[in-house]
Amino acid sequence: TRRHETPNRPAPASAKCGMLSLRRHRRMQPPLSTPVLSPVGTLDRRPIASYAARLGILALLPMMLVVYNDYWAFSSAQVAGIDKWLYPGYFLHLKAQLLAFPHGYYGDRLSDLLPGWLCYRLFGPFLGNYVFKLTVIYTALFSTYAGLRYLLTERAALIAGLVVCAQPYFLIAFGWDYVDGIGIAYYSLSMFFALRAARSKPYRLSLFTCGVCCNLLITSQFLWLNLVWIVPLGYFLANRSGCRHSPWKSLALLIAGFLTAFCAFCAIYYGLTGNWFYLSNTLRHTLNGFGAAQQINIPISKWIYYSTWMVHYNGFILLAAWLVLRGRLQASERLCLVLFIDRKSTRLNSSHLGIS
Repeated sequence: TRRHETPNRPAPASAKCGMLSLRRHRRMQPPLSTPVLSPVGTLDRRPIASYAARLGILALLPMMLVVYNDYWAFSSAQVAGIDKWLYPGYFLHLKAQLLAFPHGYYGDRLSDLLPGWLCYRLFGPFLGNYVFKLTVIYTALFSTYAGLRYLLTERAALIAGLVVCAQPYFLIAFGWDYVDGIGIAYYSLSMFFALRAARSKPYRLSLFTCGVCCNLLITSQFLWLNLVWIVPLGYFLANRSGCRHSPWKSLALLIAGFLTAFCAFCAIYYGLTGNWFYLSNTLRHTLNGFGAAQQINIPISKWIYYSTWMVHYNGFILLAAWLVLRGRLQASERLCLVLFIDRKSTRLNSSHLGIS
């Protein structure tokens, strides 16, 4: 028997286009077993309810301080020093205090005085004290968690946030009326917006806000200038393995945000005191008033007793450096370790120079 074969007829053009688009679509789809990684780290896209639940877990720990410790939000009268007693006076009578003490450097810290004055004005001294301190600690905690989501997994970011919130010195910083708590909050906000800008294609607003937060950080305590440079460093390192935005445009946006906040504070200070440069007392006191800041090469035995809180972290510097040099880490893991090394080495150098 003769075998009948169907001749090979050319397929219609529409069928060819459909087959090509299907193949192209399959080629673009990643394998099911391969996780989709963000440019900086693994960012899980969870539902809003899951994200809100994680924030709720983080919010429980500071609230427990209010419920079980009725004096956490108040400065202790048993600790010597006047620093912590100065700022409630500004929160109550901002303009009067600025005019009464025109040469006091603590009046220059407008990024701390203005939010505190607003809380006292709206809620009164007692309730406003709680609102101000909880707002600051939640800002620091949520910013830390949100920033770590761009570097780690959701679970790892949550565990890191819980560990930070249970750290005694972290809690102490927010439980009195000094400026170290709000400085931590501004630092966390700055790093969050820097990582967000490196992670996102629409990066201009985040990077501009990062520059604003850097100014708020330095205004709250001028000696944060020792550490604020780590924020742009973290952005540029994350940007190299992220969206690769233009470094010059990024630098211009950071500077623009910083100068915008600077001009705003100058205008506010001029309206309150009649002088425009709000950091004049801070600069004069930093350059001439801190006796320890004028000394260098202080022996370790002179300051190590007062810096025991950071000794247990210093043991991890060599381990972190070895892991970075080993070269077997992902970009996000390497970035975390580099920022840790920079942070601790800068803090050690500052203490060695006598700058607390």
